[in-house]
Formats: sequence, structure tokens, C-alpha cells
Amino acid sequence: MVIFEVEGYLYRVSMNLLEKESDYFRRLLVRHSQAGMYGKTDGMPIPLVDLERSAFDCILRFLHFSERAISVYEPDTISLDEWISLLSVSTLLQFARIRRWAIREITAQFSSLDAATVIVLATKHDVPQWLAPAYSELCRRREPLDDSEAEELGAVTTARVGRAREAIRDEFLKTAMCEACASGTPWDSVDHEPPEQLVTRIVDRVFWPEQS
Repeated sequence: MVIFEVEGYLYRVSMNLLEKESDYFRRLLVRHSQAGMYGKTDGMPIPLVDLERSAFDCILRFLHFSERAISVYEPDTISLDEWISLLSVSTLLQFARIRRWAIREITAQFSSLDAATVIVLATKHDVPQWLAPAYSELCRRREPLDDSEAEELGAVTTARVGRAREAIRDEFLKTAMCEACASGTPWDSVDHEPPEQLVTRIVDRVFWPEQS
């Protein structure tokens, strides 16, 4: 067992469990084992700074779940907020398997998250595959960003969302009006939703110009 201190509280945790799952803890335990008694007594715990107890508790519960029979572990018993906490702490402490699991479960619950939140999570925790669909959702919808979303996303991303929305609107209106005139279709009968292909192309052009 190894003893850690998190926000003034002591934890006794299986060393093998941590070394098996985390590159961060493998390096940490090697370093402290060379430094003498750190982690072996209550008086000399290994401090885990910049880590909240709630996050450490969450990942320890998950580790103990996953060590038991798979029939005992049910992902449905973990809330979306807990999966987000697991993503955060598994990224920070380099639990690669738990990070992959959290990304998969959060992806499956995207409908419960707004696009701005997904973008913030993707940026903070380095999940690039979440960005394009979330940007597309923000740029496709009719409502502009509200103040809280703009604050959450920051000035640069907010400006890019605005540029992409304007480009989608202008290009779609130009194309739709030309097609309506050519076919004699009344404007009221035209589908006013921009096609996915157009949204994807403009989002890629605005957010990843070097790849366009």
C-alpha cells in the first residue's frame, strides 16, 4: 500500500493498481521510492497537489469497480457528471484506459450536453474528435451564441463561430435562391436548413484553414 495526501486527507491505495493503470503514478512511485519513506507512513504521505478529493474519490471508485468481475460493473451507474470528472482526472494523471472509457461514454451522451460545453471539454482535455461536430452544431442552428456561451468559448472561438455562421448563411442563401429561380419554386417552399456538406466544408475552412 502507498499513502497519499489530497486536500489534507490521507488515502491508502494499492500500489499495484496505480502502477498498472497510470503512467503518471508509475513515474511518481519510482521517484518517491528513491527518496526514502515518502508514501510509507501517515507522517510522510505523497502529496497530490492540484487535485480535488472528489476527483480522486471518483477515479478510485472506478478502479475498484473495474477490478471486480465485469458482471458487477455497470457503466449506467455512473452519471454524466462523474464521467466528465473521470475524463478530467484520467487525463491529468494519465490513466489511459479510463480516459478512453470516459471519452466513449461521454460521446454516447452528447445529446445531454450543449455544443459549447463539448467544445470546452474537448479543448481542455485534448479530445479533438469532438470539435468538428460541436462547431457544426453551433454554426448550423438559427439562434446566435448567447452571452454565457460566448464567455465560455472565449473571444477567438466566438469570433470564428460568427464568421462561419455568416459564411454558411450567405452561401446557402445564394445557392438556394439561384436554385429556386431556376426551378420556379416559390421561396416559401424551399428548405431553409443548410445542407450538412456545406456546414462541414465551411467549418473546416474557418477552424482548420491549414487543412483546407
